[in-house]
Amino acid sequence: MPSLPGWIKNKMHFKGTSLNFDSHIEMQTQNLLVTYLYKQSIVGQIASLFCAFILFIGLYSAARDRTVLIGWFIYSFIVAFARVGMTWFYNRQTTPEKQVRAWKNLFILGTVAGGLSWGFAGSYLFWFASDVQQTLIILVTAGITSGAVPILAAEMAAAASFLITSLLPLIIQLFFQQQTYIYSLFSITIVAYFVYMLVLAGRSHRLLKQTIGLQFEKEALTKYLHEAHEKLEISHEIIHSVETHDLLTGLANRKLFMLTLTDAIKRAEISQKNFAVLYMDLDNFKFINDAYGYAVGDQLLKMVIKKVRENLHKPDFLARMGGDEFAILLENQSNIADISQIARQICLLLAKPFNVGDYRINLSASIGVCIYPVDGVDPDILVKKADKAMQYIKEHGHNNFHYYTKLSESSS
Repeated sequence: MPSLPGWIKNKMHFKGTSLNFDSHIEMQTQNLLVTYLYKQSIVGQIASLFCAFILFIGLYSAARDRTVLIGWFIYSFIVAFARVGMTWFYNRQTTPEKQVRAWKNLFILGTVAGGLSWGFAGSYLFWFASDVQQTLIILVTAGITSGAVPILAAEMAAAASFLITSLLPLIIQLFFQQQTYIYSLFSITIVAYFVYMLVLAGRSHRLLKQTIGLQFEKEALTKYLHEAHEKLEISHEIIHSVETHDLLTGLANRKLFMLTLTDAIKRAEISQKNFAVLYMDLDNFKFINDAYGYAVGDQLLKMVIKKVRENLHKPDFLARMGGDEFAILLENQSNIADISQIARQICLLLAKPFNVGDYRINLSASIGVCIYPVDGVDPDILVKKADKAMQYIKEHGHNNFHYYTKLSESSS
């Protein structure tokens, strides 16, 4: 296990935790609104071409300048065809949301081109049309704008630009066509219609944006709550790890070792098997800290742990009891010879010089050993007896191990 501070840092790294609700929802909403525009565009272009064809047929028979009329119809066809092609290209993009602003501006440009087509019909073509044809132009223009607003309301700039380019020329034409009061009434009516369409587009845009925004807000909130739940779980895990692990080495601390030892005793009661507890102290470690500094001492501790682990097997359990003291639970070892071999090997490994930075440091370890249930059946008693056996070795030469059983036999 890595050092606990490093483990905590890794655990606390989250993707997407700095979620900005406003910008995130705004971006997602804008993406969907632009997609909505393009998906509805083909239907709008078909309707626009149909209305242009009806107007073309209605004006052709009495047109004074059929070349202009034909040119207008060809222009309308080219604009509609280009916008359908633009929609096709948009749908072919795998990630159009990465260029949403460019696609939006392109759509608005296409809308302006389409609006100019109807603006031309309401101004130039209107001037040479008969009364009946003028009525047809007004009706078709009103119909095409009323049908376009629900689609274009997804982008207010598109709706406004289409209404302005298609209706404003007609309003101006009617305003200056002051032959009879009927034209004045038409002019007032179209102005009222223009304002109404703008208001309707604005309200439709807000409603559509709010509806989509609520959808993404719900998704974002769900994601945020999920991440918050993950954070909470990891926080609990970190708190538990801090309570049960050593911050420097990442090893289990005294509390966790005692809990593990308690569980081992319960298992041993059922299986009727022995196990060993080793209590290890690094000889003269305080002198090393004083002579070389705590940074070197900390690095040395990690190197010691690595060497000790090389001699342990599952489910052997290593813990730091505090300072330079460690405890080892050999739950799968019941043979005295095997336990002695492990303790001896640890002493030999730690007696070899350690190269820590520019320093070559000599170290040794004293190990006390007690056996369950020979030396006790209580976790505290087993640890205390192993500690007592370790103290005996420290007082009698260091760099060795001793059994509590032999200690008690010699004292008796």
